[in-house]
Amino acid sequence: MTVTLDTMLRRDAGIYYAAIGSEGVMLNVNAGLYHGLNDVGVRIWELLETPQTAAQIRDRLVDEFEVERQVCQAAVLDFVGELLERGIILAGP
Repeated sequence: MTVTLDTMLRRDAGIYYAAIGSEGVMLNVNAGLYHGLNDVGVRIWELLETPQTAAQIRDRLVDEFEVERQVCQAAVLDFVGELLERGIILAGP
């Protein structure tokens, strides 16, 4: 599935998450895989506590971090697309 700015994203309830300083680690129980997150990845995970569109995530990150809108947009779309492929997040309401 291709992620667009209008794609509604949400966490998969089967993912376990733990903060480690400014970073985080997730365990995908179904796949038996661990995934590490940097501070921006952690912030995206926090934002997905409630369903968000990719555009909403981008807008929050642009407000919170020193990053150009287009650069942030490309990074968000790539990152959430990867999370979606790995089964860490889900698309849809």
